[in-house]
Amino acid sequence: MTRNVSKKEIDKAFKAVGFRAPEDDVLPLSRDLTPSQRVLFERLSEREGKGELDLARFGVPNVRLREWLGLARPGALERRVTFTFERKKLEEPLWRALRRFETAGDAKATAAFVKSLPMATRLEAFGEVNSYGREKPYRLQAETLFDWRDAKLLGKLGDEAASWAPRFADWLMFRVPKDERGGDEVKWPVFLGLVRAKVRIEPRWDALLPLGSGAHEKLTEECIRAIPRDRRDQAIVNALTTAETGLPLLAKFPSTVLVQKILACKPKKRELDEMKKIGKKHEAVAAALAEHAPTKKKKSAK
Repeated sequence: MTRNVSKKEIDKAFKAVGFRAPEDDVLPLSRDLTPSQRVLFERLSEREGKGELDLARFGVPNVRLREWLGLARPGALERRVTFTFERKKLEEPLWRALRRFETAGDAKATAAFVKSLPMATRLEAFGEVNSYGREKPYRLQAETLFDWRDAKLLGKLGDEAASWAPRFADWLMFRVPKDERGGDEVKWPVFLGLVRAKVRIEPRWDALLPLGSGAHEKLTEECIRAIPRDRRDQAIVNALTTAETGLPLLAKFPSTVLVQKILACKPKKRELDEMKKIGKKHEAVAAALAEHAPTKKKKSAK
């Protein structure tokens, strides 16, 4: 294929080889394809990731087709695992095991299976699922392997990410468009993974800094302190989106630029009052607040 193919042409090709969307919403193993179906998918894989295919109506993702077909080196998602599903012991690629659990809708069973995987494997597979922006290989869900909302899970990270985190961080920065890199669901595992593995934080990774409050407050501080001082304030400012998240950071990392960013987030009165309290302990904060305080008009003499 050297030219764009239309939806009508793709529909015709799929009809000709007799391929339909799987009834169980789980992509079949490539070995179960007919010869003509395999030829079609091999041709389609040549256009993988170019944004011109839409195979969702056939239950097929637009990425990772070559790994599925065995035409490219397999990753963590393609490694075979042994697991029990609906009282049957199976041995299939990790992606298929995950997809089975997802479609079954049993959260406890899914969590138990994922927990049985080594953390290093979970992170590698998580990276592969989230390596293509909005598109997810094998139609997997973004947070099945690692849910950033679970602060306890984040806290369990150790040095398992030593080899994965730098590679995935660079993939995100250089291969995925900025508006498709994802938010906290991607930033937390990769950035905290870098920190826990004691990997030196490179300037290009500052953009992946995650910020959180509540149960994530201590983890946020840990991530920030891993960034060299000369880049720290700007990294916080670039990542901050709400005044609420910024207040506890201002108390620990006071700076003029952070005050300016919080004010730009249009803080509520109680948040402004809290900033003033912080200013009593940090001169830089007080000075920045004074600079942005509205000036009172003098009464004109009669």
